[in-house]
Amino acid sequence: MNVATRRASRMTETDTPIPSYKRPPIIESVWSVQFAEMDWLLPPHTGLFWSLIREQFPGCEEQAPIAHVIESEDVFSQPARRTEIRRVPPLTRQWFVSDSETELIQLQRDRFCCNWRRTQPSDVYPRYGHMKELFESAWTTLTEFIVGMGQPPLSVDQCEMTYINHMEQGQGWSTISEVGQVFPLMTWQDDLPFLQNPRTIAAKLAFDLPSLNGRLHASLKHGIRTDEPAERKEVLILEITARGLPGDTEPSGLLQWYALAREAIVRGFTDLTSPEMHRLWEREQ
Repeated sequence: MNVATRRASRMTETDTPIPSYKRPPIIESVWSVQFAEMDWLLPPHTGLFWSLIREQFPGCEEQAPIAHVIESEDVFSQPARRTEIRRVPPLTRQWFVSDSETELIQLQRDRFCCNWRRTQPSDVYPRYGHMKELFESAWTTLTEFIVGMGQPPLSVDQCEMTYINHMEQGQGWSTISEVGQVFPLMTWQDDLPFLQNPRTIAAKLAFDLPSLNGRLHASLKHGIRTDEPAERKEVLILEITARGLPGDTEPSGLLQWYALAREAIVRGFTDLTSPEMHRLWEREQ
């Protein structure tokens, strides 16, 4: 078996346990399902849907809609811009927010999202099992609502799972020149004849994932945490997204796809970060 074949097999199956961390640096998890536009969905309909989940998500906010994205086989291709004559005006994206503001459901005409996000430093990621239950319950409510409205089932054309991680300055790194201590692939050579140490950094990587009929995207950015203005802390932001199309878009097929997406994200996160950081995050296996 050559190197390329070995790498391809690693991206599709493995017998090793999924890595786990007691103190993962995750600040947000998003499960997203994209589908053909529900042009029948009007603001009163979103209100009716909200009434079904309002006990758990009593808050409501309005946001700009997320663009419709389809993962292309050509990694260099750009999404086509479409000019459409719409039968109805565009609808904003609705956020339905829990009392703690850490959990939310998002709905727009062509997308449904289920989120957990850290809003306070003390907030702890509730783990995959909880997110699975949250997604399954809300997705079932949405699909039953659509059937009850006499509308056809959703035509799913893409699924996404995203984990966003913050690595604060002072926890494993101090300056951007030390980025290699967190991400070995980004090791900086600090004895160059001309260039000084970088002031900031950004990088994007993409990996094919045949098991997900899609791709894994990793984005690394350098930024400032703004949630605590009195303590402006520099952070390294690692966003990992698995995007693809399940072979089976029934609820069980979606859940199976998300299980594989979660495994790909966690294994990818582990490969991209250093053993020293794994110890800091208290890796269990």
